[in-house]
Amino acid sequence: MGGQVGYMMTRYLSPVPGLAYPYYTAQPTAAPYVYQYPYAAAPTPAPVYSYYVPLPTVAPTASPAPSLYAGAAVTVRNRNSSFVYLRSSRDSDRKDNILAQVPVGEKVTVLEPGQYWSRVRYDGIEGYMVSGYLK
Repeated sequence: MGGQVGYMMTRYLSPVPGLAYPYYTAQPTAAPYVYQYPYAAAPTPAPVYSYYVPLPTVAPTASPAPSLYAGAAVTVRNRNSSFVYLRSSRDSDRKDNILAQVPVGEKVTVLEPGQYWSRVRYDGIEGYMVSGYLK
């Protein structure tokens, strides 16, 4: 899904009309039941079905949002905080690369747009900001 390949339990899948023609196959049953009591009925194992439903392939977006282009003045936004870090490198795990805390609602100029990180200028300081915080 979304360009990723993996596994999913069959019970979470169902055929999608118009997408594929699912097929199912009964799995082989266990060896014949041995009666332990003369009048006991043999349990019938339920058949197990498997479905093959190809997922639609969606090409991942490799370009940044349309509002992010070189020279654009965009607004900083963040639902979880009142600021966004402006960093000297594209590494959010480090604390020593923080150049400034840009308040939400401030304007920054995009110098180099990117899918995940964009190079921006704020108050004369150039650095990197997560593209998802720019609109």
